[in-house]
Amino acid sequence: MVGPVVGPVAAADDLRAKLRRRPWKERLAHSVTQHLGPDACEAILAGGEGIDSASAPTVRARWAKAVIDRLDASTPADGETRGMIMEACACPYSKARIAGARKLFRQCAGIGDFLHRAIEAGFLPDREAEYRDGVIYVAKHHSHPGAADPGTDGFVMHACHCGWAKGTRDQISATFCLCGAGYYRQFFEQVLGSPVRVDVVKSVLRGDSECVMAIRL
Repeated sequence: MVGPVVGPVAAADDLRAKLRRRPWKERLAHSVTQHLGPDACEAILAGGEGIDSASAPTVRARWAKAVIDRLDASTPADGETRGMIMEACACPYSKARIAGARKLFRQCAGIGDFLHRAIEAGFLPDREAEYRDGVIYVAKHHSHPGAADPGTDGFVMHACHCGWAKGTRDQISATFCLCGAGYYRQFFEQVLGSPVRVDVVKSVLRGDSECVMAIRL
């Protein structure tokens, strides 16, 4: 019996879904190797032996900053390659939340209405979102709202959601946050049914008081 024919787009989506179930460090290694080659991967991820999600936050963040600094130095300044590498490392968005958001979107009067209702329903993990001139802007909740003020010790630890970066004592390039951009890209492309581009507008890792993403439709 002949099985179903899987097109290249569906196959690629399935591969990305499988990769996102791997630990973050493995996703990063796979993506760097895919785009820059094994030698570059070894050089960029140097020093990470023995570091994993159970390591101390400061240890993880120190290594992550070094990795991103080397990645920035190894890729064109236009950011396209960096985006492809880091977006592929994004954590998987809940299938149930995406399915619920799709159903909600079909019931809404437009994108602005959808954003408001999606936040209320918990489909978007954001403090606020707005749609203007073909762009969706989302401002993320801090991971522990009110625990520390911007610019004070401990602010990034309590504001950033990523366990690989939140322990940093220094600013980290916004390239790191392109991983988060990939998280939003999964959601909006699957809910809206069309390609989007996600840019990092603000990031607590580079000294801003909040994290803001721009989803360009």
